[in-house]
Amino acid sequence: MRSSEGEVYDLGLAVERTALSWQRTILALVVASAVAARYVSHQVSGLLPLVLGLSGVVSGLFALYWVRRRYRRLNRALIKNGDIHIADGVPLVLVAVSLICVGVLAALYVFGR
Repeated sequence: MRSSEGEVYDLGLAVERTALSWQRTILALVVASAVAARYVSHQVSGLLPLVLGLSGVVSGLFALYWVRRRYRRLNRALIKNGDIHIADGVPLVLVAVSLICVGVLAALYVFGR
């Protein structure tokens, strides 16, 4: 990437590569949550599969928003200062919540038969 003055400030595009990998992971979890909720709802009666599926999807979408916001902040800091010191664990927590929801849905599918 180049700054407005034309100098290259990130040769390896590390911030972009990291953001893209987070986005791929989160989108996979969102889809897995929705698909798991659909299959489990046929095996287990009640609202639990729907609640778990929606929780996984919503937490994944919040994580996606947070990762995109973090990328913009990191990119601006890199252009302005040439250095980044932003430590943020929110996407990790949100992805963990989504993954737990998918795991519980998978357990319900296996043991709910």
